[in-house]
Amino acid sequence: MLGSLISKKALFLLTSPGVIAHELAHRLTCSVLGVKVKEVKYLQLSGRQAGYVIHEVPKEYWKRIAIAFSPFLFNIFVAGALVWVGLQQFPDTYLRYGLYWLSVASVTHSLPSNEDASSLWPHSKLGYLHPLFLITLPMMVGVYLVNLLSTFLMQFGFGVVVTIVLVRALMDGPVGLSII
Repeated sequence: MLGSLISKKALFLLTSPGVIAHELAHRLTCSVLGVKVKEVKYLQLSGRQAGYVIHEVPKEYWKRIAIAFSPFLFNIFVAGALVWVGLQQFPDTYLRYGLYWLSVASVTHSLPSNEDASSLWPHSKLGYLHPLFLITLPMMVGVYLVNLLSTFLMQFGFGVVVTIVLVRALMDGPVGLSII
């Protein structure tokens, strides 16, 4: 039991660059959208949250959606870029596998947190009728369910699978377009 706990903590530490990428995605999205950031913690090893970005609540609901879901798109993009660089620049070196590991770390921490989903709840009764809220409600419920039902090891497995898919896709090219 203790060995399992220690190995999970070690795995978390080894994937912590993904936490930094997750929080960086929130921070960059706030900057691009002109949303004032009050405080940023890219990585902390104690406490309930591994990192956070505290920002003003934008009046425009679409900005709140962009900030909440930006880590998923950003971290997957980072993972793809790392795999691509590994394949293009370091095809026959161990450095390529280090880049693959960073890809796994990025995808492991790409999923929105419950705090990300909670930021999308309306601040007024009228907000519950906003069309974008009605569209994002199933995504919010999905985030809550994934976070409730998944474990860190499942998220790590997701990171491994996505990285393998990226490696295969970038090695072989788009499926169905290869010449026989």
